[in-house]
Amino acid sequence: MANVLSWQGYEVEREFYVNDTGNQIQKFAETLAYYYTIKTDPKFHFPEGGYPGEFLKEVSEEIQKENKAEIAGLRDDKLSEFFAKVGLEKTLRRIKEDIDALGICFDRFVY
Repeated sequence: MANVLSWQGYEVEREFYVNDTGNQIQKFAETLAYYYTIKTDPKFHFPEGGYPGEFLKEVSEEIQKENKAEIAGLRDDKLSEFFAKVGLEKTLRRIKEDIDALGICFDRFVY
């Protein structure tokens, strides 16, 4: 829609809204942390309402590989907070790469 309006001569601003708070980001973090915790606690249950699929498993594995020492001392809420922060950064970087490859432009990302 923004492209059509811009083509018609209207001034348009494109914003990408990042959902970085609330229940969805909590489930995102819990899912990432699950893939870490399950390695030492095979009975640990997948979070209720968590996000199944290979994508977040891969993101979690990357975070674990790149942050071994930092993650080792974290538990519970601190572990989830860490995975939320780093996971969101990684995921947003991938989103930006994808939209750039598709030729989609945003004037700003809103948090």
